[in-house]
Amino acid sequence: MLANGERNNVVIQLTLMNENGAALVASAAPFFRITGAAVWTVPGDGYIARLTQGGWESGGKLWAGMRFEGACRLVMGFARAPSSVSEILQSVSVSLEVLSANGIPFAAYNSARDMWRSAMADKWWHAFRIESLDHRPSLSADVTEELSAGRSPGSSQARSLVGRLN
Repeated sequence: MLANGERNNVVIQLTLMNENGAALVASAAPFFRITGAAVWTVPGDGYIARLTQGGWESGGKLWAGMRFEGACRLVMGFARAPSSVSEILQSVSVSLEVLSANGIPFAAYNSARDMWRSAMADKWWHAFRIESLDHRPSLSADVTEELSAGRSPGSSQARSLVGRLN
């Protein structure tokens, strides 16, 4: 937040990548939704990318994966009642059907169920959001409170506050 109460317009950049290393900046937004095998932002605008048999299709081309870059959090489940919220991340990526946070794989897409499954626990998600830190100020305030109390957002006390992905 700025001093006058306005938001900083912090955005996450979505970059599509092919197997040869070529990349294309596809979009920038304060949040992205992933529902099943589709990436989108605003209802009614259609998908930005969707997982097909050959890879992630966007704009009529196939891509091997994508990166979401910028300080963000993964909000698992439904936005109004998330089942878990990640720590602060710098990067989220999807390589075919594998979802990684800060380079660590933690979920895989299961096309038969149209859901994402945690790699470390028996948790499943139909949907999740990748949100900039400024998008949901209450989560940012919770983490700021943890930091000022001398606990890192990844500490066991903080995990009970912001939830765990796995």
